[in-house]
Amino acid sequence: TINIEGAEIVATNYGDLSKVGMQNWYLEIKKDDKIILLDVFSASTTDPSGVYQVLSGAEYANKFIPGFMDGSTPAGAWYGSVSNGKFRVIAPMVDGVIQIKVLGNTATIEFGVLDDGGNLIEGSVKGSYTVGEAE
Repeated sequence: TINIEGAEIVATNYGDLSKVGMQNWYLEIKKDDKIILLDVFSASTTDPSGVYQVLSGAEYANKFIPGFMDGSTPAGAWYGSVSNGKFRVIAPMVDGVIQIKVLGNTATIEFGVLDDGGNLIEGSVKGSYTVGEAE
């Protein structure tokens, strides 16, 4: 079980980047050497609050993109660590449920997901919430 308090949570809205009628929110959650990356589709332009299940098929509303490697870069949902400025893969999140709650400048993320080996990754993260700038 992962329980992280005092994380730094940055959410960036890339708009309808995938042209599917949903807002594409990318979240980077850091605390010490731990990092969680999330990529979710929401109808909200305000914040990524919601309950998300894994993306499969053509229904994008309230879905998260499962973790995969885009060349040598992790994309989608991942749990990992950072060492000497480099991301070290621990596990892609490929199934399950992620709940994001944003309240002002704080956020809570609860998850019960499976990695690509069928291992359960569950827990929660709480911390400061800011909105990043889309590049």
